[in-house]
Amino acid sequence: MASKWALTVVAESSISELGSAAIAPAVLTSHGAIEFFLDPAGRQHFNFSQQVWLDPAVQMAYTHLPTTALRTLAVNVLTLITAERDYRAAIGTTSKRAIRYAQRFCDDCLLTASEYSWALPRETLEQWLASQQRPRRR
Repeated sequence: MASKWALTVVAESSISELGSAAIAPAVLTSHGAIEFFLDPAGRQHFNFSQQVWLDPAVQMAYTHLPTTALRTLAVNVLTLITAERDYRAAIGTTSKRAIRYAQRFCDDCLLTASEYSWALPRETLEQWLASQQRPRRR
């Protein structure tokens, strides 16, 4: 069953505009979305910098399986939209909410995403986070 929070595929034109040059955050952030793409050499690119490390030896990365790298990516994405900074990670500070919802964000959004490129509009991300704070039906 597809998640209602499925990430959208980044338009090929926005990726090809960047080519093999270094990522241009101003181009990507103008879309109002958190974005990822895999370049022709197989390197992963995000339009934001990693601020939090759950394990000092593990960089955030998109993976197809639940990993520390994927959970670290989830925490960094959620950190972008949470104002609180009440949790000290191995490196960096985030919110307890980002830590609490990271695995669910992986399950609902990241594990079903395209391996080549995706975008998550900030508004959708904020709606997803708000939906997690409501009581769940059983």
